[in-house]
Amino acid sequence: MNTLLSMALLFVGFALGAFINAQFWLPLIYSLPRSTYLFFKGKIKFMAIPSHILVSGMWFGVWVAVYLILDAFSPYLHSLLYHPMYVIGWNLSLVVLLLNFFKSKGRSDMRDDYDRFTYSKYRKSTVVD
Repeated sequence: MNTLLSMALLFVGFALGAFINAQFWLPLIYSLPRSTYLFFKGKIKFMAIPSHILVSGMWFGVWVAVYLILDAFSPYLHSLLYHPMYVIGWNLSLVVLLLNFFKSKGRSDMRDDYDRFTYSKYRKSTVVD
């Protein structure tokens, strides 16, 4: 039973870590520097830069609140969140997320997401009279 619990916690830690780390770290690591660069080249509006910080801050606040609520109402859940297999799964998800920077498919996906969600929303229009 202990092995089954450990494997389940590894999977849950990896799944939650992949989602939460992607929501928190990718805007800061990938989108913020790219938006800053494009802003100084004059291709996007300034609001693209604080939007990445705001999004990461909001996700961080939501997950801290969820953690504190779960921690307050369930001491058993608190012990599971610090279980070594859960932490290993969480850290593996962060490693997999960071490995996307070294794969061409990962960079392509991040570039497509940036173009779809940030560049298309904040780009400066180039109207020629």
